[in-house]
Amino acid sequence: MVELRHLRYFLAVAEELHFGRAAERLHMAQPPLSQQIRQLETELGFQLFHRTRRQVELTAAGHCFLEDCQAILQRLDRAILRGQQVSRGELGRSLTHEPFILFPRPLAPGLYDQIISLCQQATFSPNVVQEAVQMQTIISLVAAEIGLAIVPQSLENLQRTGVVYRPLDEPTPQAAIALIWQQQRRSPTRDRFLEIVQTLLSTEP
Repeated sequence: MVELRHLRYFLAVAEELHFGRAAERLHMAQPPLSQQIRQLETELGFQLFHRTRRQVELTAAGHCFLEDCQAILQRLDRAILRGQQVSRGELGRSLTHEPFILFPRPLAPGLYDQIISLCQQATFSPNVVQEAVQMQTIISLVAAEIGLAIVPQSLENLQRTGVVYRPLDEPTPQAAIALIWQQQRRSPTRDRFLEIVQTLLSTEP
């Protein structure tokens, strides 16, 4: 039976075209590697390499087998990576039936509609089970395992036990924020606040 380890052994020899270097790359002795390749050729029913004392070359069948092996192992590596990402909650989990927590739409219609639009672009409609006015309350509800939420990146600094923040896929959605004030009413506190805001804006990338 052909096993994945046989494919990795074959790939190393095919890329190095030298059993000694391939064995070093695989952290194994050369004789067992040669034995495994011969065993693989027996299982496949065709020769993979032309061997001489001076060189190792792929046969025509070996070249063809190499292309498919590379594709198989690349797909396997991608599958392992995706599985690891899913297990960490970074990728691949369907949100269709997940409970969502949102704020009431009248509170911020533009942002609310943007969140709904993001979900619809991902081919699902959010199952809103709870609404909350304050963003801090939304985070607390997530911590209580009521549901999940889409929130501004600035809330990432608000740490709660059990709450994990994950960035959305590119392109990252953005929302405009405006600062308004009464120009005729001045105060040192307001002026200082405006200075801080202008400083922060000037340092934004």
